[in-house]
Amino acid sequence: EGSKKIPVVHVPKTIDNDLPLPESVPTFGYETARAVGVGIVRNLSEDAKTTGRWYFVVAMGRTAGHLALGIGKAAGATLTVIPEEFGDEQVKITIDRIADVLEGAVIKRLSMKRGYGVAILAEGLATHIPEENLAKYGKVERDEHGHIRLGEIDLGGVLKETVVKRLKERGIKMTIVSKDLGYELRCADPIPFDCEYTRDLGYAAVKFLLEGGSGALI
Repeated sequence: EGSKKIPVVHVPKTIDNDLPLPESVPTFGYETARAVGVGIVRNLSEDAKTTGRWYFVVAMGRTAGHLALGIGKAAGATLTVIPEEFGDEQVKITIDRIADVLEGAVIKRLSMKRGYGVAILAEGLATHIPEENLAKYGKVERDEHGHIRLGEIDLGGVLKETVVKRLKERGIKMTIVSKDLGYELRCADPIPFDCEYTRDLGYAAVKFLLEGGSGALI
């Protein structure tokens, strides 16, 4: 638009952490979001153990399960369910399919005399569920870009009700609480890693422009 008269440099980021960067190099903000999420999940894990209940925690991540998996692994969650786990079956993901995984985990834990746990669910699972299946559990809304408004879908609540009902039919009484990890992850104060990282990125971007560069990613 500016006939190349306006030099441009872009520093990309996404909380999904799905940019093709070198191994072990995250997008800025991801490590902060993971750190905050891990702290919350660890607290929930202690509460689950103390009260004998389960938590179904839905973590941000529309296009990738990286954040959910990072939180689940670092916090030692009982299990983490992400769309990538289904491989080529992604088009076949349904509420019942995910509920199968969660119900099986609860029953397996009970067989081990552990009637508690925390399951981390990537919100992106909802994007792989056929709209007609989602519509059974409430109105599906879309944003101006045509994307399903994941924040309006109570994925955790729907799965909680489904699994509780199934367990009740088996004669198993279990308290399950759903929890969304959303905006509190992306608006937290940055941890030192991200503070240093973004200063380096900003410095490199400005240096690139001052040296006459344009049209690049930093």
